[in-house]
Amino acid sequence: MKCCPNCFDDEWLKGKIAELSKEKGQCPLCGVEDSPLTEASELGGYFHNLLSMYEVADSFESGERLIALIQEEWQVFDEDTLNEDQRAELLEEIVNADWDDDGGESPVDAQELYQPVGGVLHMTHRDRWEQYCSDVRENPNEALPLDEFLTEDLARLSVTLPVGTKFHRARPGFKCGEYGEREAYKNDDIGAPPTEKAKAGRG
Repeated sequence: MKCCPNCFDDEWLKGKIAELSKEKGQCPLCGVEDSPLTEASELGGYFHNLLSMYEVADSFESGERLIALIQEEWQVFDEDTLNEDQRAELLEEIVNADWDDDGGESPVDAQELYQPVGGVLHMTHRDRWEQYCSDVRENPNEALPLDEFLTEDLARLSVTLPVGTKFHRARPGFKCGEYGEREAYKNDDIGAPPTEKAKAGRG
């Protein structure tokens, strides 16, 4: 199944599809014409962390359909271009891309009842920060463990980089070339940060 950036509401996914696309045409799902197309299965790896946050519900009372859970919490799919059945179909195509019937597990059913792992509703970064600020205001003299609000999210986002990976410091803006054209800064152009911004401990 092919999909296009217009099938999604998430900006990162929109960009990733455009990056992966090798053709343009009419999207078979949302119907948009002359749009970058890619196989939905190519997005499977990007959904593994998301799916790891949910488990099949213990009971009817504690569960909600997987497609509804994900859409309510993450707004992954564009609700203006895809109806719920299409969103469910696309989700299944993505997350079951590497499903193996020899693994002993059934493929993911987007309409099956799921719940957050441990039964705890996921908190977004904003939710966590607002909760932490609220706790600080209520308990100004008590040391509160900020790491409890961040550790789970940071662990999920951590990436192991190869030895020798180079990092580059950047600065917004540009310099003018000989004929007034915009040119990117080079290493020698950037230099040290302004003294008014180079606070103690800045590396």
